[in-house]
Amino acid sequence: MKTRMCSVCNRILESNLINFNRSKLNICRRCLNDREATRRRKLYNRNVMCALLLKGQECSNCGEIITWQRTMRTPRAYAFHHIDPKSKEYSMSDLFRRSTWSSIEKELDKCELLCDSCHAKYHWSIRSEQRRRQEERKTKETKEWSGHINRYNEGV
Repeated sequence: MKTRMCSVCNRILESNLINFNRSKLNICRRCLNDREATRRRKLYNRNVMCALLLKGQECSNCGEIITWQRTMRTPRAYAFHHIDPKSKEYSMSDLFRRSTWSSIEKELDKCELLCDSCHAKYHWSIRSEQRRRQEERKTKETKEWSGHINRYNEGV
């Protein structure tokens, strides 16, 4: 079997494990995957940073400023929250990884920038409201069933 050397890591591999690209470099699959992962991470970070700048880097609820920390790959403690969940076509994290800037901008128009604390409080209040309604329904159903059982017992 014919062997070739990867031009990135200098490992000698069988020729079927080496990919040829347009720049005439022989790159093994592991190095090619590493390059692709790095490219995607950079694209994601760039898209997130541009979106933060477009939204003003400030929580629309409490006004906390969301900063970019160079020690981290991406800024933390923020959420692009869809104002109307029914209008949501894609999650923002998927768009940042895979889409063009025009589609990201289109989806950003449907969002507001929230810090993690405000985002968690918002969803907690919605969930607690849903739980309260569910408890009310259960209580109502229980009362209805107890009424049916009482009428049945009186008839027997």
